[in-house]
Amino acid sequence: MSIQSPNADESIERRQKLIDGQLRTGGVNDAEVLAAFLAVPREDYVAGTSLTLAYSDGPQRARAGGANLLPPLMLARLLQALEITPGESVLDVAGGGYSGALLRAMGAKVDEIGADLVFPTTAARGGYGAILVNGGFERDPTSLTDLLAPGGRLAGVRLSQGGGRAVLIERGAVAVSAESVIFECSAPLIAAFAKPAAFAF
Repeated sequence: MSIQSPNADESIERRQKLIDGQLRTGGVNDAEVLAAFLAVPREDYVAGTSLTLAYSDGPQRARAGGANLLPPLMLARLLQALEITPGESVLDVAGGGYSGALLRAMGAKVDEIGADLVFPTTAARGGYGAILVNGGFERDPTSLTDLLAPGGRLAGVRLSQGGGRAVLIERGAVAVSAESVIFECSAPLIAAFAKPAAFAF
């Protein structure tokens, strides 16, 4: 079912309902994050769904690249944890265009890559202030944390047999210095960060 060209007023109303009914009640109170969700029409990035479903609190497929879009509340909480500052260089991983648009609305300078982790030639290698991973990882995302500048942060979902946890990973002067749990959740695994299969006889 394709979206039937909603008028601007209806789209804005849906975004405001998302903010009031999901984000604020879910603990998102960062003004810049909320303003970005109001500014960016989510329906422009969701594949083959209705306007109503585009704003439901569940995972959806992106219109471009087939990425799995995170539920709005999960994405908003990750963005809030990253504490993006205007002008900051940010890498958006497997976001299907939507999270990249939100980050730009927050004033970030954004590079976007898919789940295949193919980097553009313009990527700020070693110079990212923040990295947003729109999915889960079973092993340490070292190939991404190595791209953080000192003091940089990475937010994503660490998966284990017991479930998943949204985490904030921080880089010190030369290496990862801290990891903290933001909230319990689950997210689709990004294949590049799957654990190697166990050897079986």
